[in-house]
Amino acid sequence: MSMKQKRCKIKQRLFCLLLTACLALLGGCREDMEIKLTTGLNVGELFQIENKPCTHSEARLFLMNQKNRYEASYGPNIWAVPVGEGDFADYMKTELHDFLVRLKTMVLMAEKQGLTLSEDEEGRAVAAAAAYTEGLSPEAAEYIGMTQEQVLNVYREYRLAELLVRQLTEGINDEISDDAARVIEVQQVVFLKEGQTETQREKAEQVAALAERGEVFVNLQEVYSDDAPGSLRVSRYDVEPAWEKAVFSLASGEVSGVIETPEAFYVVRCINNMLEPETQANKEVIRERQRAEAFFEAYEAFAAGLHSIWDEEGWKKYRFTEEIPECPVDFYQIYETYFG
Repeated sequence: MSMKQKRCKIKQRLFCLLLTACLALLGGCREDMEIKLTTGLNVGELFQIENKPCTHSEARLFLMNQKNRYEASYGPNIWAVPVGEGDFADYMKTELHDFLVRLKTMVLMAEKQGLTLSEDEEGRAVAAAAAYTEGLSPEAAEYIGMTQEQVLNVYREYRLAELLVRQLTEGINDEISDDAARVIEVQQVVFLKEGQTETQREKAEQVAALAERGEVFVNLQEVYSDDAPGSLRVSRYDVEPAWEKAVFSLASGEVSGVIETPEAFYVVRCINNMLEPETQANKEVIRERQRAEAFFEAYEAFAAGLHSIWDEEGWKKYRFTEEIPECPVDFYQIYETYFG
């Protein structure tokens, strides 16, 4: 599987997180918004999108929750782990930026469509805000600098964003065929091109001939493959189109000829051409992907042309490596308690 395919799979999982309102882990897509400087911001505002502000206090709330979550799971050294051209701290700051922009844009979109919280949801938001603010340590409360009413507004907006997703994804066709969702198990011998296309093609043809004559496939993997031996479980959405077309037509036990993709040549043996439990589980993954695609189509159309103004100097001061108070309560867990 290529890095491009792996990134696509990660992005699909992020879409699924959106559909379950785990908005804090979203990132990736650039917003088509005009960015302006700080003229027009009020005291305490980090940015505005159209007339929708995001305060520094809100940014600190989400930064604190994310920092505490990751350090609880991976320890305080997680921020120095290399990611791309920077480290995990840089990566998460970009994620925080994208999340805040997306959340405020979604709230604007929800308000334009007339979405509001029901009386019951308003009561849940009030209870969530009280549980969060009352559970804060004095140090955490001082760090974020928010009243209970301000925290309540954050929970309201978070809920509105989830309601928007639900409204925009209602009516998506949930009928997924077994074949479309099929998960298969295969073995493959991989020949990466790496500037040696013809040589690698010849090697692949030799291995295909050996496999056709009945050579034990795992032995071919161990001797010839540029990838580790073993088996893979894949669905149609995991792989290159040429690989999919050739491999998903194989019967169990059948071996392909040489398959070419832009990056490599493959010879593939199908171990099982339909894993039943995995196929049924994959149907829900596909449903979530389809809902996410429907949502983002509407979202991106709305976001195009919006403009934002930022406190750029203020934003530069945010760092996941800074000393931030430990917080005994978690914003997202409390949300799930009252709205999950």
